[in-house]
Amino acid sequence: MPPSDLAHRSPTSRLVRARRLARLAVRTVRVRWFGRLLRETEGAIFVEYTTLLVLVTLGAAAATVSLGLPLLRYYRYVQMIIAVPFP
Repeated sequence: MPPSDLAHRSPTSRLVRARRLARLAVRTVRVRWFGRLLRETEGAIFVEYTTLLVLVTLGAAAATVSLGLPLLRYYRYVQMIIAVPFP
């Protein structure tokens, strides 16, 4: 576009054109990012392993909580038996 043509354009029309170009650029970046996301599988594998790790950790925590009191009672009972002197 020649410089003389830019002088005749109003600031509003230049602003509108700049906004359209910005929207087009953002849309292009989004499409490229989404396409790359569909092609790459590293992120999906990472999420699967993280989910598996969280589930195993929650299972171990639940087992520890549910078995904690019976094991503590048994430990104190054995400790008492060992501590009692034999006649």
